Amino acid sequence: MEPLLALTEILASAMPFAIGIAVSPIPVIAIVVVLSTNASNAFGLATGWIIGIVAIGILVFAVPGLDTIRNQPTALSGWVRVGLGFLLIWLAVREWRSRPDLRQPQVPSKLMSRVEKAGAGGIIAIGIGLSALNPKVIALTFGGAANIDAYASTLFQKALGLAAFALVASLSLIVPILGFVLSAERAEVLLPKIKEWLIRHNSAVSAAVLLVLGVLLAANGVMIVAA
Repeated sequence: MEPLLALTEILASAMPFAIGIAVSPIPVIAIVVVLSTNASNAFGLATGWIIGIVAIGILVFAVPGLDTIRNQPTALSGWVRVGLGFLLIWLAVREWRSRPDLRQPQVPSKLMSRVEKAGAGGIIAIGIGLSALNPKVIALTFGGAANIDAYASTLFQKALGLAAFALVASLSLIVPILGFVLSAERAEVLLPKIKEWLIRHNSAVSAAVLLVLGVLLAANGVMIVAA
C-alpha cells in the first residue's frame, strides 16, 4: 500500500504544475498552426515538447539538497519554491501588462511563421525550444519535478512521476492531434477559430495561470521553510 500512497502523493503534488503548463496558450497555438498547414509535423512538435520537459525534470532530479533521506522537502527546497513562486508572479504581471489591444488586428509571431515553414528535424527542435527554453515552462516544470523528487523514494517512482507529469503537461498538444486524427474535417473548421482566439487572449490566459500557480508555489515554499 505504501508505494501506491507515495505515487498518489507524487501525482497530487506535481499535477497542478503540469496542468499549468498544459493550459499555456503557446503550445496550443503552435500545434494548431502545424495541423492547419502541415499536419505531418504534429507528432514531431509534440515529441520535441515532451523531450524538453523531461530534460528539465531530469536536471532538477540532479540538483542536490532538494530532499532528505526521509523524502521530506528541505529548507533549500522551500526557498527555491518561494523564489520560483515570485518569479511566476512577476511573469504574470509582465504578461498582463503586455497584453495586446483587442481592438487592433492580431498577427502571429515570427516563431509561428517558423513553425509553418519547419521541416521534420526543425519542428522537433522548435518543440524542444518551446518547452526547454521557455521561462514559464522551466519554472513550472522545476516546481513539479521538485515535488516529485521530494516524495519519490525510488528511481522507478521518479521516472513514473516524471512520465505522468510530461504526459499531462503535453495534453495541449496531444488532444488537438487526437481530434485531428479522429475528425480531420471538423478540426479544420475549429482549429483556425481556436488559433485566432488564443492569439488575441494569449497574454491574459497566461497571466491568470501564472498568478495562481505562483501564489500556490510561494505559499508552499513558505510552509516548508517555516516547518
